[in-house]
Amino acid sequence: KASISPADATNKDVTWTSSDEKIAKVDANGKVIAVGAGKVTITVTTKDGGFKATCEVIVKDDNGTTNPIENIVEKVENPNGKNEVVIKNPSNEIRLEIKDIESIKAGNGYFEIKNGENTIVLPFSLIDKDLLKEGSSIIFEMKANEDATIMAGIKGVKKVFEFNLFVKTGDNLVKIHNFKNGVATVTLKLTDEDLKGLNRGNLTVFYYNEETKTFEQMETTINGNEVTFKTSHFSKFIIAEKVNNENGVTLPATGGNNPIYLIIIGMIIVGAGAFMLLNKKKKEENK
Repeated sequence: KASISPADATNKDVTWTSSDEKIAKVDANGKVIAVGAGKVTITVTTKDGGFKATCEVIVKDDNGTTNPIENIVEKVENPNGKNEVVIKNPSNEIRLEIKDIESIKAGNGYFEIKNGENTIVLPFSLIDKDLLKEGSSIIFEMKANEDATIMAGIKGVKKVFEFNLFVKTGDNLVKIHNFKNGVATVTLKLTDEDLKGLNRGNLTVFYYNEETKTFEQMETTINGNEVTFKTSHFSKFIIAEKVNNENGVTLPATGGNNPIYLIIIGMIIVGAGAFMLLNKKKKEENK
């Protein structure tokens, strides 16, 4: 319920709106009705003056997550070889649940997960099998979204790629950061728009450490618009041009496509132009 100030306001009527009615609806009295999992912003607007206030609402599904799991592997067909999993509805955010824990514990195979033109290879050996109990399942997540905070000033692809691996047992969810043994291989297919203005021959993948706010270069292969890298842990990753600092450490390059940088350059150019015009005017006055 919204409260209107001042209390003696003559018109206390308000309107309610939802930013996404596929996630939640809101009625004329401000009652929010959950529709699907996700995040939604509820906005209340006063009819007198058009003042607004907002509230973010998170709707969770029965799994306790904001993203329902559409992709489920009930049975591992090849415990000692390749198991291809094609995501039903490829998107920037996908979740996959693997329920056949016994085959993973006994086998030495791997999953090849295809999310559209992106491919992630996950060997069974990545999982600590001591975590796999009766009734456990493995959950894999992939997200690819723009993040202006992480990418601020960096010359690279605007998207931040996040990968997560969990072992779920009942209500307990264990996040796996460092793998038990081996590496995951990730191949990302970028568009020409993603790569616009970038030197493809100078691109590499960097792991972003959220605790230290630092970057670490990953083993990377570039083939046209495809970027492939290997990693022994999951987290957030970026694709950027690389440069070596004075200590020889490879870091993401900055500058070029940084909006703030361009604004500063623009201000310098405008300032220089103004100075030249002013100088010219003074010379003409002194004639």
